[in-house]
Amino acid sequence: MQATPCMQSTRYSASLPAFVRAPKSLSSFSLTVLFCFLSSFHLLGLCFLFLPHSLIWT
Repeated sequence: MQATPCMQSTRYSASLPAFVRAPKSLSSFSLTVLFCFLSSFHLLGLCFLFLPHSLIWT
């Protein structure tokens, strides 16, 4: 079973003080932020993809 990005983001936000204390883990934290941004941008792109179809069918 794959973990959803929301579950991963809450897991990383729970360990946020560890990231503040350890600057080495900042790269993995930025990768997580980038992954969440890309997934939300992908969902936004899907909404824009289905929007013209709904406008055509109405």
